[in-house]
Amino acid sequence: MTLNTIKNKTMKTSTIKQTALTLVLGLVFLFSSCKKDNPEMNLTLDRTTIEVFADEQATVQITSGNNNYSVSSSSEATAMATVSEQTVTISGKAKGTATVTVKDGSGKTAIVSVTVKSAIIDATTPRFKWTNTIELDEANGWSTAILADRVAITSFAEKKQFVLVWNGGYTVGDKTDAKLRIVESGKTTEEIALTALEVQKVENNLYSIGFHKDGQKGELVFVK
Repeated sequence: MTLNTIKNKTMKTSTIKQTALTLVLGLVFLFSSCKKDNPEMNLTLDRTTIEVFADEQATVQITSGNNNYSVSSSSEATAMATVSEQTVTISGKAKGTATVTVKDGSGKTAIVSVTVKSAIIDATTPRFKWTNTIELDEANGWSTAILADRVAITSFAEKKQFVLVWNGGYTVGDKTDAKLRIVESGKTTEEIALTALEVQKVENNLYSIGFHKDGQKGELVFVK
């Protein structure tokens, strides 16, 4: 074998090695570039605290994340949540607070703190509402008795009475230790410990009171 032949073979081997190394480095660069082009993103929202009235909705936008979003609420009796594409819709159900958790496809989570305010009562028509609506100050057999920290709505014809009781007087604001007693002839008196009671408005001796228990809402509008 001549010196030139050995030299040529050596050069070919070196060229093959260089080509293989270039190919490997190219693949490494390609995979690195692909990985950089599709990084895992943080899950972020345009806001993390909201206030909403009962029976109304508010939205939160997902500003970045890894798709396949899902939502859950710590108290669906207070607030419910749904998600469509990158919009989270939160529906107020009853006065209180709840936490909505947003989760994406990579398992990342973000939290929205929700405060639900009582639905604003139409304070123009005296009425009592729990399971059904009773119009007050009308010739329908129902009468209203107003005492300190309680109002009784009574029908002697139906032998039935609702008594709304709370601590804190008739000033506007949240009240404590609220209860609804339902007294009916021939039945055991039912006493419901209410989740919340709020005197919403006082104007020209017309009082508006909202209250609820486990998602069931009641209201009382009366003239004092």
